[in-house]
Amino acid sequence: MPHGSCFFWDVPLTTLHASGDIFVAIAYFSIPLLLLINRHYVTPDLRPTLFLFAGFILSCGIGHGVAAWNIWHSDYWLEGSVKIFTAGISLLTAWQLSYYIPIFLRTRQDLAQTQEQVFTDALTGIGNRRGLDQAIGAGCVIQTQSDRPCRAVLMLMDLDNFKQINDTYGHPVGDQVLQQVAELLNRNTRSDDYVGRIGGDEFALLISGCDQDQAQKIAQKLQRLICNLHVEGNVPANSIHLGVSIGIIWIDCQQSPQQLYRAVDAALYQAKRRKNSICWAQEVEDLPDATININILQQE
Repeated sequence: MPHGSCFFWDVPLTTLHASGDIFVAIAYFSIPLLLLINRHYVTPDLRPTLFLFAGFILSCGIGHGVAAWNIWHSDYWLEGSVKIFTAGISLLTAWQLSYYIPIFLRTRQDLAQTQEQVFTDALTGIGNRRGLDQAIGAGCVIQTQSDRPCRAVLMLMDLDNFKQINDTYGHPVGDQVLQQVAELLNRNTRSDDYVGRIGGDEFALLISGCDQDQAQKIAQKLQRLICNLHVEGNVPANSIHLGVSIGIIWIDCQQSPQQLYRAVDAALYQAKRRKNSICWAQEVEDLPDATININILQQE
């Protein structure tokens, strides 16, 4: 007796089941179609498995189509045969995929790790120049889309006399200094602030949601902590005295990252001339022709 009798020929109920099977069948049929359209991306060794997977998906779609058909008919042998075929090809597909799925997952994991390494400094484990550019871009998007945008500052830090540390104690000690400074910056900033090493002994911080007075206090605190840092490693106690010069600029989303870097680098240059000081680049105009207004702020 046709399946419709199980629904008591209730029109809404019958329509519900028939529509569900038909739409599921269409969805199943679309997957092999997508594989067919993108077949030029498939490597030869993977084609047999994908053909098998496409056959499994097609058989599932045919099964739902036959189920919808049998609401009004009684082709139970056909429906049962489709189910047996689907069961067999499902087991065969699962057996084939048991080899490829771990490879796919490992590849996805390796890709995620590679992407993370692209934006991470290998020595210190913090961000790098590329990651900082991305953070500035993301921050500008948030500012332009927010009803109440908050200001952000970019701090560029350079360790004073770092070359002398490398020349006196060797590069391993210099690397240890860089790692300790990176850890210190990470430990004394918020989770949503960005900390990066952009080359050599230069570090950069992107700090949002603070005014000039707060940014100045943050810079002075970090400067004080770095100056008092006890360097670990095979060096005489209290033989290394660190200093850090800091240039700061407000993030202006109308400027490119390159323009911002050049402006804050000019402020950092002025800070390094004074040694262990903090300088603000108060405005960025048409670089490099315009003169950058540098305001040197004394330490507390």
